[in-house]
Amino acid sequence: MKKRLFAVAMSFGMAVSMLPGLALASDAQESYVALGDSITTGYGLADPAAAFPELVAEQNDFSLTNLAEDGATSADLLATVQDPANLAAISGADIVTVTIGGNDLMSALYEFLAAGYQALDPTMTAEKMQELLVKGDPITIAAAAQMIPDFAASDQAADALTDITTNLAGAIGAVKTANPDVQVIVATQYNPYQQAADAAVGATAEAAGVIDTAFNTGVTVLNTAIQQVCSTAQCTVADVYTTFAQSDQNPCNASFKFLNLDFHPNTYGHTLIADLVNGLVDLPEENTPAVEPDPDVSEPDTSGETVVPPVASGWNEYNGNRYFLLADGTPAANEWLWYDNQWYFFNAAGEMVSADWVKWNGKWYFLYASGQMATNATIDGYYVDSDGVLVQ
Repeated sequence: MKKRLFAVAMSFGMAVSMLPGLALASDAQESYVALGDSITTGYGLADPAAAFPELVAEQNDFSLTNLAEDGATSADLLATVQDPANLAAISGADIVTVTIGGNDLMSALYEFLAAGYQALDPTMTAEKMQELLVKGDPITIAAAAQMIPDFAASDQAADALTDITTNLAGAIGAVKTANPDVQVIVATQYNPYQQAADAAVGATAEAAGVIDTAFNTGVTVLNTAIQQVCSTAQCTVADVYTTFAQSDQNPCNASFKFLNLDFHPNTYGHTLIADLVNGLVDLPEENTPAVEPDPDVSEPDTSGETVVPPVASGWNEYNGNRYFLLADGTPAANEWLWYDNQWYFFNAAGEMVSADWVKWNGKWYFLYASGQMATNATIDGYYVDSDGVLVQ
């Protein structure tokens, strides 16, 4: 496959056991189990019905069982799926979603910051550090901004990543042991401070930028681990990170104008997650045969006229289509693009292909609605392998 290498992929070594392959559920009654942390519970929302699991259940007419808990870590997730009281719901589910890892990472961050702050205040603890940051204490935030760039390389961060990968792999294994046919959708973690930092002004702008950059680095490493677990376990990845990063509107509660570091999604953020999950749900349609990919629809065409959006390099939208301008100012066209650990395909007009099959060098690939290439997933009744290639 001819693909343009746009970025260097990060790697995070791990070893997890091979798990049973993904199969589609066949029960007429679709059942949805939501697992994870406060993102899944809808923490902080004025209307609990605005949480993404509620939206997904309502929009798909699913029966929802929400087993998530506020503050849950990856160890809590593992305990939840191993609890016999939850076996009936998990074993009967058609769809399972998981949001996890944020609390592991945040706990490690508080421990790291508290240890660094003890030179100024020997009584500082992780709990006290969390309390001060949540309250938006400006002195503590300023001190944290000085230390946080070193967090990603810290022992605390490394230990947290090890716990997350081990516990997440164990949890998915337990779910698939109880229910081999279930579709498991695992959300990546997002950077809650990007839009808040972009909107920061005055004295807080510099500190906001440092926090934004540091969180982006840590979350990227965490997401690499999540994607590797899901690749081995053959479950679906919901790329919440990219969806939030590309949003023109702040999808989180965080704000540097009012020194609010709350990292939870707001109502808009939950809508984005729900839309993303809805696009990944893969249930069989009653009495409807699978549709063969149409070889005439997405075959690369070199005769098209490339459209150049009148904007800067990077991701751009123009006339309802998404484009990516390369460093030389030309749009990616009739080619693959590797960006942020994902493959994207652009047709001859430079438009990002989404929710469609693409045939390239005699092989079929599927691009999700987000534009990301599907791997280890079942699409329209067809399975694509770890390289994204349709298994005939």
